[in-house]
Amino acid sequence: MSLHLVESPQQEQLAEALVRQLAGSTSAQDCLQTSTVIVQNAGLGRWLRLWHARHCGISAGVKMPFAQSYIAKEMEGLGGYERWQELSPQVLRWQIFTFLQSRGFEVWADAGPLAGYLSGDQGTLEGRCWALSMRLADLFDRYAVHRPEWIEAWLSRSLKESALPHWNWQAQLFRAVVEQMGLTPEAIQKRLIGPALHSYLNTSDIPDDGRRDPVYVFGISSLPPLFLRFFERLARSREVYLYHLIPSNGYLGDLPQQYRTSLLAQLDAGELDMDQMDLLENGLLIANGQPAARFQSLLLSL
Repeated sequence: MSLHLVESPQQEQLAEALVRQLAGSTSAQDCLQTSTVIVQNAGLGRWLRLWHARHCGISAGVKMPFAQSYIAKEMEGLGGYERWQELSPQVLRWQIFTFLQSRGFEVWADAGPLAGYLSGDQGTLEGRCWALSMRLADLFDRYAVHRPEWIEAWLSRSLKESALPHWNWQAQLFRAVVEQMGLTPEAIQKRLIGPALHSYLNTSDIPDDGRRDPVYVFGISSLPPLFLRFFERLARSREVYLYHLIPSNGYLGDLPQQYRTSLLAQLDAGELDMDQMDLLENGLLIANGQPAARFQSLLLSL
C-alpha cells in the first residue's frame, strides 16, 4: 500500500480526479461498500457531493467526515482512544471554571498573571473566570493536538520549569484540573486525541484491523503534523490519497520567507525585469504563499 499525493491549483481538477478514482475503485463485488472522503469543512463536503452527483448521476455510498472525527473513530477501533468520554473543550471549560472559582491557585508559589487577572472587583470576577475558562479550554485542546508532548510532560512532571511564557502556571492549572476530576495520566491519554495519537504513532507493534478500503483526503489546506503522520501510518495497510489544492504550479518550498520584500530587493538590485512587476501584485502568494509552502513541505516529507 502507499500514500498518493495529487496537487492542482484548480479545485475542479482535484474533484474530477477524485471522482475518477472513486469510480475505478468500485467493483461489482463491493458496490455496496461505502467510500470515505475526508473534507475540511461542511461547505466543501456539500460542493463535492454536488460535483460527484453531477458527474455520476447520483452521489451515494460516500461518507465525508472531518479529519479529527475520522481519526478519533479509527483510534477508538484500535483501543487507544475513548471517543465517547473525550475531554472536549466544553467539558474542560466547566472543570477549569470550577477550579478557578475555588481559588485553588492562590496557594501556588508562582501563579503568574493568573492571580493578577482574577483579583480585584468581585462584581466582575465570575465573568472573568468564565471567559478565561473558555480561552484556556480551547488552548489546552490545541496543545493536545499540536503539542501532545507538552501535555505528557505536564502529567508526568518530567519538566517542572520552562522559560516559555505562561508555561509554569498553565502546567499547574492543567494538573490541578486533572486531579480535580480524579483521572490518572493513563486515563487522560485515552481521552485526549493528541496524546492518544502520539502514543499510537510511537508504538512499533500495531495490530492490523484487516480493512483494505482506500481513504481519500480532499482539499485539505492545513493539517497538524500529527494527523499527517497518522495518514502516513495508515498508508502502510491501505491506499491513501491526498488531494491538495495549491496556489501555484511551482514548487513552493523555494518561496522566500518574505515574498514581497525579496522581490523589492531584487528590483532594487536590478535583478528583476520591469515586465515582471506583476509579481509584486500577486496577492494570492503574498497572503497564502508561506502557509501553503510549509504545508507542502510537510506533505512531501512523507
